[in-house]
Amino acid sequence: MFSRNFTGQGIAKKIMSNGIAHALNLGFTRLELDASIDAHAAMKLYDGLGFATASELPTGSQSRRLVRVMA
Repeated sequence: MFSRNFTGQGIAKKIMSNGIAHALNLGFTRLELDASIDAHAAMKLYDGLGFATASELPTGSQSRRLVRVMA
């Protein structure tokens, strides 16, 4: 959950960017996350961070699996 008082400030982008950088430093080459298809702002954020839809999750789940492959 989040507070609407903090939306639009770039906090999630900073947190995600730091997590991606940390994963790179640890040698990870692939990141995956599951996201609700109704979370439009989150999906836009993940897309902007280089994640792409890898698959729809099982019927009725309303989620997608997103993947970012890192060089």
